Amino acid sequence: MTAGRTISSSRPGPGIRRPAVLILAAAFLLAILPTGCKPPPPEEILFRYQFRPGEVLTYRVSLKGGGEVTMTMEEGGDEEDKISLPVRVEGSYLMEVGVEEVTPEGEAVLSLSYRDFQLTSVSRIREREMTALLTDRGLTISEGDRVIKEAESGGEGYPLRGIAGEKFEFRVDNRGTILESRTPPAPDRLFPSLQFDAFLERMQPEFPREPVPAGTSWTRTVAVPGPGLGRPWDQGERWSVEIDSTFQGFAGRGNRVARIVYAGDYRQESPGSGSGDRSGLSGSFHRLEGSYEFDLDAGRVLAGRSTLRQTLDLKIAAEQVLRGREIDIRVDDTMEVTVELQQ
Repeated sequence: MTAGRTISSSRPGPGIRRPAVLILAAAFLLAILPTGCKPPPPEEILFRYQFRPGEVLTYRVSLKGGGEVTMTMEEGGDEEDKISLPVRVEGSYLMEVGVEEVTPEGEAVLSLSYRDFQLTSVSRIREREMTALLTDRGLTISEGDRVIKEAESGGEGYPLRGIAGEKFEFRVDNRGTILESRTPPAPDRLFPSLQFDAFLERMQPEFPREPVPAGTSWTRTVAVPGPGLGRPWDQGERWSVEIDSTFQGFAGRGNRVARIVYAGDYRQESPGSGSGDRSGLSGSFHRLEGSYEFDLDAGRVLAGRSTLRQTLDLKIAAEQVLRGREIDIRVDDTMEVTVELQQ
């Protein structure tokens, strides 16, 4: 052996076999590594709309619902007259969203237009069944094979007068907050569930200010039209729905289409009335549930689905219908709305 020189060999000595060397090396590595490896933090998503001036997005809005209106009128003594009116509504229309203007801050002025209406409402009063067909061309109401009323597009008695073919504007920021809006009123009593302003709020989701991971929830409060708006029992109530949304995860195309579910209950605030009028809403239940898919790359809603279930109990004072009598009305209905971007 030469002083100051060390000779090494890759072979194990005669008393140590190769497997034992590997075990010792593994034990050494385990000893110097941390006791545990933390999983990577969940991906956080910044939800933002991307508005492009001049772009037009076309959505098909499909409606399907039904319910029953039960009217009970006292006849005197213990007698009462009860009438049930089942109603079914089904159909669709196209909604076009045009990007008119976009600010550097991401706010946009959008235009709304509606066309290609194809809606059917079927109602029954005792043994009589009436069907109302509403299109861009006009309204036809029939009983069996007999047409009992017609109205041409744009004429008197046409429910979509001032709606079909017109443009309505609203202003929104890139989080989806509606800053201003002008939407058409609901058509007359034949299609009371066709609430354009309520549909817009449900189709235009609002997002959190900061990036969020899957599983995050947030809440928004939205003013909605009251169920008695413009009706004899309207007492000026203010209605809103508190919508709880949850970023559930991803629906497809890798992690670029986010799925969000939401639910909320309607709330009523009544200003009160000193007129002594006995008409009004005596009880109600409204439950809204739905979901939508959002394209993270394009910054737009791809599809949305919602269901509104509601029950209303109303009392109409005698003076508004037949003097000396009151009518109790019970409304039970469900409306499903589906929105799909047309490619």
